Amino acid sequence: MDYTILYDNALGTGVFTNLKSNHSTTSYTATGLTAGKTYTFKVEARNSYDLSAPSAPVAILCQYVPATPAAPTSLVVGNKAIISWTAPNDGGQQILGYRVLIRQTDGLYSLNLQDCNASDPLISSAKSCTIPLSSLTAGPFSLGLGELINARVVAYS
Repeated sequence: MDYTILYDNALGTGVFTNLKSNHSTTSYTATGLTAGKTYTFKVEARNSYDLSAPSAPVAILCQYVPATPAAPTSLVVGNKAIISWTAPNDGGQQILGYRVLIRQTDGLYSLNLQDCNASDPLISSAKSCTIPLSSLTAGPFSLGLGELINARVVAYS
């Protein structure tokens, strides 16, 4: 048994073209597609007798990686630092969370998952986290009081 994968290469005209014949597994990764466009696929199965009728069409949005968030802001209020960011373009797929990286005194960036775990839905939806200054003055960050807090935010879906 094998499969033929068909797709609407005219993007919505209902005219299907053979994308792959004699495919032996029940999954296929289409390549060379344009991000942000929706493609429609059908599949035919073949056994020793003949090809089946095509499956019902399935429309799939070709995703792309979420855009890079703008530089986050940091604000010190009392004995806490607040890091905030805005959501970037999601690339056609809901953003599941963020990674907030804070610069250490040695120039490397690290996560602070105790206070700023942006995969937490509450922090992710607020696009903000609050970190005690004591966490930033301790290792691995080892920032001195009054030093700038440099952060980066990465979105993932």
